[in-house]
Amino acid sequence: MDDTPLVSIIIPHYNGVEMLRECLRSLSGTTYSNFETIIVDNASTDGSIKMVESEFSSAKLIKLNSNKGYAGGCNAGILASERADYVVLFNNDVKVSPDWLSHLVKSMEEDKGVAACQPKILSIADESMFDYSGAAGGLMDKYAYPFARGRIIATIERDEGQYDQPVELFWASGTACILRKSSLDEVGILDELFFAHMEEIDLNWRLHLKGYKIRFVPESVIYHQSGATLSAEKFKKKYLNHRNSMIMMIKNYSMRNLIKLLPARIFIELLALGYSLMSADFNRFIGIIAALLWLLTHPAYLFRERKVVQELREVSDEEIMKDLYGSSIALSYYLLGKKKVSDL
Repeated sequence: MDDTPLVSIIIPHYNGVEMLRECLRSLSGTTYSNFETIIVDNASTDGSIKMVESEFSSAKLIKLNSNKGYAGGCNAGILASERADYVVLFNNDVKVSPDWLSHLVKSMEEDKGVAACQPKILSIADESMFDYSGAAGGLMDKYAYPFARGRIIATIERDEGQYDQPVELFWASGTACILRKSSLDEVGILDELFFAHMEEIDLNWRLHLKGYKIRFVPESVIYHQSGATLSAEKFKKKYLNHRNSMIMMIKNYSMRNLIKLLPARIFIELLALGYSLMSADFNRFIGIIAALLWLLTHPAYLFRERKVVQELREVSDEEIMKDLYGSSIALSYYLLGKKKVSDL
């Protein structure tokens, strides 16, 4: 009997049957012995379910009646992973190196204070480059704008070993991250209102509030096709990014810091609104307006969710903010030309 920890790899999926097939083929080469694959189908219409049933029958398949997005799909998988010690949130457009999971589990087993770990995420298109979605681990500025080691805004670095040390992060990318199941029992699972984008950062913030650590594991390497599910230029992606970032800021900060920082965040949003108009980025322009309108029209949700999160708090903002970038990453990038983490 295998006495290594059981890991449930959870793959939320909506269409893209060939992409999923390649992902599952890659996972089959994983050398870690004790894992299960849970595919959560968000009501695909392209034959994905039949493909899984015929070619990967050993995988657990959960069929949802509607598209619940990344957050809802992952949550359905987490709830189905009843025996697992760890869960891995995993994108359907990822390929892996054989020992990727072994390194992640080893890092989690070595320190029970770590609630999540992220591998090094490289681009499928060019394996010498970091991938946009997580790169070498997630960071954030104090206005709740996320960025990553190896990727700030639109600048992506080449992997030259500059981030090959295990370090603590603010967030582990939902592209592929391992989570301690017992920690999720304490802080809850993903906020399904987010649908997609930044739901994992919101979860990681809650883990910080509870006193847990997030870690980067450079020995674990995966490859990702960023934007395969939802293009970066789509209105929906830009809307969700702006809206969800502000929601998690409102939920997770103490009231004192929220009062201090939210007005500046709104001002930065207005600057982004003007910039998007001048650059004819109309999807972002409309997305920012829609995001601000959503916040104005949903105070009951924000108050309720904020109350739930703040009741979890065991660590002060002052302690957590030591790990945040103390200025605006957007203004540093666009006005000061700081394109890399080493520039900050």
